[in-house]
Amino acid sequence: MHIVVIGADETGLGPSLRGVVPRAQHSAIREALRHPGTLAGADLALFAWAPGANPTLEEQAFAAGTGMLHVAIQPGSATIGPYVAWALTPCPRCHARLSGIQAKPSPADPLLHRWAVSWLALEVDALTHHGVTDLVLRSYRWEAERPGLQEMSWSRHDDCQHPGCVSAA
Repeated sequence: MHIVVIGADETGLGPSLRGVVPRAQHSAIREALRHPGTLAGADLALFAWAPGANPTLEEQAFAAGTGMLHVAIQPGSATIGPYVAWALTPCPRCHARLSGIQAKPSPADPLLHRWAVSWLALEVDALTHHGVTDLVLRSYRWEAERPGLQEMSWSRHDDCQHPGCVSAA
C-alpha cells in the first residue's frame, strides 16, 4: 500500500510517524501544494491537520479516490479522524464546514502526542492489513483540560452537490 504523510513535520509528528509507517512518503504542506503529483498513486494519505485546513490537498486526494486520515494536534488537545473517502463519506467541503477545530498545526503536549500517534498506528494497521477503520464518519478528541474521550460525528451538508459526497457509510 502506497501511503503519503503530509504535514507531520510541521506538528512534530514526523519522527513518530516515520516509525509507524516507515515506507511512507513524507512531504511538507508547502511542498505538496507546489507539487500536485505528491498524492499521485497513493492509497492512503495521512494529513496532520484538521479537516478543511488544506482544502486543495484534501480535494485532490478525494477526487483521486485516495482515502484520507486526519490527525490534528493543538496546544492542549489532539484529534484523530475522520477517515474520508470518495463515495464512502462526506466530501472534504462538508467536513470543513463542520470542523471547528483549529486549522494551524502546532507542537503537541508529549502525552497527547503519544496518544495520537498510538491510535493512528492502530488505524493505519487496520486499514493496510484489513481494509477497515473506526474513523468513518467520526473522529475522537482528547483535551488536557477536560480529560476524557470526546466523539465527533461527521455528516454530509444538506445542500452539497459534490458527486462523491455521501451521507452515510
